[in-house]
Amino acid sequence: MVFLIVSIVIISIIGTLAHFLYDLTNHNKFIGIFAAVNESTWEHIKIAMTPTLLWGLIDGFIYAQIRIISSPKRRACLRLLC
Repeated sequence: MVFLIVSIVIISIIGTLAHFLYDLTNHNKFIGIFAAVNESTWEHIKIAMTPTLLWGLIDGFIYAQIRIISSPKRRACLRLLC
């Protein structure tokens, strides 16, 4: 439950930053791919989905690492590899 709340806060912060990032970077075209460039509906969907997908990738990576390390068989395999 705590992780869910932390996730919502992080996604909200990244989304809020993405709303103003394009202007803060002097209209950088690369940043425009991920951040809002105007006030259209599409741009607001983009600033909601980008941090959600980004956090999903990070969360998936963290979860995969925890799952690999917590399994005794996988831990034994990691010991053999390292």
